[in-house]
Amino acid sequence: MGIKTKPLQVSHAFHSPLMEPMLAEFELAAKEVTYNQPGIPLISNVTGQLATQEIATPEYWVNHIRQPVRFSDGMQTLDQQGYKLFLEIGAKPILLGMGRQCLPEKQGIWLPSLRPPQEDWQQIISIPLLSLSGFSYD
Repeated sequence: MGIKTKPLQVSHAFHSPLMEPMLAEFELAAKEVTYNQPGIPLISNVTGQLATQEIATPEYWVNHIRQPVRFSDGMQTLDQQGYKLFLEIGAKPILLGMGRQCLPEKQGIWLPSLRPPQEDWQQIISIPLLSLSGFSYD
């Protein structure tokens, strides 16, 4: 149909019914973790909205494994909250392009924390300069 796709290189089919067999065991492990409320506002990938107190429960994280990721809804929530600077924390800036597609064109400043093949330290120290100049990555 002319739609570009790329298979994900993952060990499990996270966020799908194929995770059902491991949920009971995961729940046992999740109940052994001590959870705390986040110190900053977070967007839930389960709801796409601001996270509630539920995010600090084992049940939330068990549900998180099985439910679809509400990435676009989360980006819309960030936009509605007035966020304009988006920093992807990760080994590669994979989600920046997807995030930009969720918001109106030319909105926001989009920055990666790391960007291969650039050295990590070079990328990190260049972030403040790039954000001040209004530069954005595709």
